[in-house]
Amino acid sequence: MVAHRGADRLVKQYIGRIREWFAELNLVLADERGVPVAVERGWPRVIGPVRPTLKSRYPLASIESFMGWTRPDGISLGPWIRTHQRLGVRVVAAAPASQTMTGTVCEWERWTGLVFPESGEYVVPRGLGLLRVDKDSGQGRPCGARCVDAAHVRTPGILCCGRRRRPGCPFSGRVRCGCRPRHYCAGVTENQDSRAVVALTGVAVHRRSSGQEIVLDGIDWIVRPGEHWALLGANGAGKTTLLRLVGAAMYPTLGSVEVLGDRLGRIDMRELRARVGLVSAAQKVPPDATAHTVVLTGATGTVQPLWREYGTAVRERARILLAELGCKEFADRRFGDCSGGQRARILICRALMADPALLLLDEPFNALDLPSREDLVDALQRLAADQPALATVTVTHYVEELPPSTTHAFLLKEGRKLASGAVDGVLTADNMTLCFGRPVHVARHDGRWYARSGR
Repeated sequence: MVAHRGADRLVKQYIGRIREWFAELNLVLADERGVPVAVERGWPRVIGPVRPTLKSRYPLASIESFMGWTRPDGISLGPWIRTHQRLGVRVVAAAPASQTMTGTVCEWERWTGLVFPESGEYVVPRGLGLLRVDKDSGQGRPCGARCVDAAHVRTPGILCCGRRRRPGCPFSGRVRCGCRPRHYCAGVTENQDSRAVVALTGVAVHRRSSGQEIVLDGIDWIVRPGEHWALLGANGAGKTTLLRLVGAAMYPTLGSVEVLGDRLGRIDMRELRARVGLVSAAQKVPPDATAHTVVLTGATGTVQPLWREYGTAVRERARILLAELGCKEFADRRFGDCSGGQRARILICRALMADPALLLLDEPFNALDLPSREDLVDALQRLAADQPALATVTVTHYVEELPPSTTHAFLLKEGRKLASGAVDGVLTADNMTLCFGRPVHVARHDGRWYARSGR
């Protein structure tokens, strides 16, 4: 029995019953070309065409082969593929390796591991055609065969001259015409500092909600173990976006981002985020959970602890962290009943449960009164002393909130780096005046910073 592509809709509607139907009917779902292939190879069940790349007619291949193509390219298997796999499907109709849907230049760099510095047509490893990159629109898409020297095929990431195909000339077995590349791509930019916790090179983020807004542009930044950075800038300068990049919560439009030795686009972002501690007011924490329970959720990365079982060692570590940050006396208090400063310290304890090498603090002092602010400053100071290898990045609007342990500062202005480096050389009156657009006087006393604006 053979059904055609309309069966895709049936699978969506009756996903709970489809397994039994297949078993009883030995149903073959395939397009016209897929049926003889299935018969020839002796495949009892075929689902096709499954179209993860939005292209309708591709040859059949085993799921194992498809997974082998896509995983090195960084293209994650979607739920549609996983659903078919659970149903016992052995074959899919899918695009050949590296021939995928139209995507942004950033996505193509992530999928292929290459860098596309200018518009043109590029050779992609194992691709059946060229990739046409338009830097103006920020898009890349596969295109038909072009006249490419055979040497280009062996060297990925080379920009082709783009001359049209001549009849009778095969490339990659299609064409050989002697065209020469006019640009050699440098390939993937690797982090040259093996000790760096964070390494950003030429990073830019563009937003296309209305026109094309440049959120970040030309950002280079290295954070090493044991460094404590302050990230400052006016509202809308791009601080939160930069922190999201460092926290593996988004990809850059241009450039490379390496966090804890892994480049974004070459690693599962969820696995990387589990190794980065994050403290943010946007985190959703059950208000009825006790402080100790909230900290426990940091061991699993979830904020819903009700069905989790935590061992004795995990519970003891949570209590040790609460004691180290001065939260021991309210460990059994409901999170919703704690003050703002207490909640901030509890969330820091939660972030430290996974023993991260990098801790990101997104405006942790927001809405704190003076005593709560000073308690949090003291807690961060103790944390720096107790964990000398831990690197931290703190987003703030006020230098008064910086603990004496702050070693470096990064100033952002309108999405661009204004200054970065050792804190003494960055937090100067001139730099702060340029950053905030009005005269700012800066002073330091007993390791604490103070600023005031006045003419």
